[in-house]
Amino acid sequence: MRFITFLHFTAFFHRTRTYGSCSNVSMFQTRFLAFPYFSTPVFFFFQSCLENHSLKAAVSSYLGQYSDTAAVQEFEPISSWQTCKVTNTESVFDNSYVFSENFNEDIGAWDVSRVTKMKWMFFRANSFNSDISAWDVSSVQDTEGAFSYTMKFNADISQWDVSSLTNMFGMFARGSFNCDISGWDVGKVQDMGSAFMQNNAFNYDLSPWDISSVTTMSGMFIRASRFNQSLCWNIGGKNTHFMFKGSEGRIERLLC
Repeated sequence: MRFITFLHFTAFFHRTRTYGSCSNVSMFQTRFLAFPYFSTPVFFFFQSCLENHSLKAAVSSYLGQYSDTAAVQEFEPISSWQTCKVTNTESVFDNSYVFSENFNEDIGAWDVSRVTKMKWMFFRANSFNSDISAWDVSSVQDTEGAFSYTMKFNADISQWDVSSLTNMFGMFARGSFNCDISGWDVGKVQDMGSAFMQNNAFNYDLSPWDISSVTTMSGMFIRASRFNQSLCWNIGGKNTHFMFKGSEGRIERLLC
């Protein structure tokens, strides 16, 4: 079982992450399990569409090369990889598993149209800020922690079709994301807990969001120090425990 605890809020905002037998607690990284990788050149491998397992193995090997040049020579540019069979990108660039600390290459052309799960995809990939605005994420249902601790990510993903999304727990937590996503169709989202927790950059009015399906907003903006919006939301019957603690955000129904 893989266990993540957001430091200082253990009692309220934790998630159990299942992936093999790995364990990652708070700020400490432990690598008990690494993605499998290829030890020999595999040019032929990328002539057809990658699948879930082969993508993770390829990324692990690609990022494990001693230099960018060596990686490209052995695996060809990551921007050209064929990902049309991939349905799950969970933890693909998660720095707990692969060495993604400095990863910031162009993957904007990847075909993610079949992907349903993007949980923790860029977790702690601290340098990542590439343009992925053209991604077709219309099938994605789960983005839990996808950009959490991704300290530089601030790409414009305002045009993403997130109409299938149901879980965005911790999606932008402890990052620096600050783009206007008020136009997102979040009508199916049920969990927005800790979505912007300790994100010290985000400050957009999300009043246009349809939160009718949301059941929990616990810690959604907790310690998001720059967030000071008055949100026109009906939060009756929802879990809003510590929703704005440590931020200046608030619910203002009179503005509706």
